[in-house]
Amino acid sequence: MRPARALGLLTLFVLGSLPGARALQLAQPERFRLENGLTVILVENHQEPTVAVETFYRAGFFHEPLGKANLSHMVEHLMVRSATASYAANEAFNTFQQNAGMMNAETLASVAHYDYIVPKELLETTLKVESERLSSIRFAPEVLAQEVPKAAQEIDFVQNSPQAGLIKFGLMGLNQTARYGASSVSIYESPTTFSVEDVEAFYRRHYRADSATLIIVGDFDSAQVKSLVTQYFADIPRRTASTLSPMVMMRREIDAMWDLKSDAVYLVFPGEGTLEERIALTMFGNYLNGVMYMNSALTSSTKSVFCSNQLYPVVDAPFFVFAEALPGGSVEAARAQLEKTVRNVALTFDEHTFTQLKLGFLNFLSSSAFQMGAGMPNITHDMLLGQEAINLGVKELLRDGKSPEEFRALLDGLDFKTANGAIQKRLSPENEKVVIFRAVKSD
Repeated sequence: MRPARALGLLTLFVLGSLPGARALQLAQPERFRLENGLTVILVENHQEPTVAVETFYRAGFFHEPLGKANLSHMVEHLMVRSATASYAANEAFNTFQQNAGMMNAETLASVAHYDYIVPKELLETTLKVESERLSSIRFAPEVLAQEVPKAAQEIDFVQNSPQAGLIKFGLMGLNQTARYGASSVSIYESPTTFSVEDVEAFYRRHYRADSATLIIVGDFDSAQVKSLVTQYFADIPRRTASTLSPMVMMRREIDAMWDLKSDAVYLVFPGEGTLEERIALTMFGNYLNGVMYMNSALTSSTKSVFCSNQLYPVVDAPFFVFAEALPGGSVEAARAQLEKTVRNVALTFDEHTFTQLKLGFLNFLSSSAFQMGAGMPNITHDMLLGQEAINLGVKELLRDGKSPEEFRALLDGLDFKTANGAIQKRLSPENEKVVIFRAVKSD
């Protein structure tokens, strides 16, 4: 499922100080943690009687087990639609739709996030629904069967759209090949093989209070909401923590088959190192992403390109660069253009560019305003609240366990020599590994 809002996640990295930015009048975030490990962030805004609620769980594509590509995405669908102690299957979703609210969700590489934009009167209902997902959800075969075709429809939409790319679904494949060494990956058909037991096992391992961040932005009183959060979430028991092993690709190249229509290629570079080094790689990826989109030689030979950035940080994953070949095009040609671009951008990376990137990250960390880009008129207050809630979740992901103050100090101290050293070392040709996905050809 995709968030039903006009601002896409890839517009997150914006500078509130730029001309034309529309600022929200937000209080400073208040951050606390319950004894069961749930992180809570509250930001008051009383301009309109609306509240945005986001819950981030560390439960994305890179957490999927061997042979279960697309499982995290299916669990997300069932989390939205399944019954809990107080709601029948589909009832909670319909409650929001019928009361001028929005409830949706999306799975990414390292996280799944659940989105609500609701009238303030529905805030307590929202907290009740979200808490019951952690405490009393009941997965059923009929709901799984209901959602499997919807997952296929999402892939069909991407594959049949000239503008859309297989970026997210490709990351499911990357996890299977780079982490486990798989040479054949099912993504489109795999949900038809999942059982309720598969869903429950993934849920038990990754949907935990201590791996979750609850974010509330909008028209509420913090003291009252703290009481509600405690009421609904404090008694959820802490479950045994699961750790995600680093994704270390053992083979130099993997040539794999998958059940998607396009051929694609990943360049994979090691993501291990200090947090400073991983921040440098994430910053560089954000810059590289922009350069790739402006490179006509690359874009004319590919359907889509993408790489690590602030939304897909070098935290749970290596640094990656992705290209999807054009229909009927050569994946080898796409690879050659991709490698050439990465080399050129890395070798020409300079201190001025680093300074601008660092300033952008620092502004992002401290800003609660959004750059209103071309083609996005009539952005509503509700959309901005929702975007700000997502922003706060992405900042949590970027910090990788550091407090806001610790992360800010670390970024302040990052200099060009350290950052460039990490980029040149990690992204050297000697460290490059390659995954090629080839579409299974129908007879």
